[in-house]
Amino acid sequence: MDTGAKPVVGAGKPDTWLLQVQYGGNKHEVAEAVIREWLVQGAPTPKPWTGLWFGLPWCYPPDAKK
Repeated sequence: MDTGAKPVVGAGKPDTWLLQVQYGGNKHEVAEAVIREWLVQGAPTPKPWTGLWFGLPWCYPPDAKK
């Protein structure tokens, strides 16, 4: 997140990501919200290629917010 990565989820097409803005506006809010959500889900081991990822701004269109 120090380099600008933000939460994203797959958009159903290869190499297409949707920015997830509901986690907060700064890296501390995002980290706390993501960890809180993971704990509420029972702290599962993520399955490959599913769920929440972090992407740099070049990987998602700025207007592709979910």
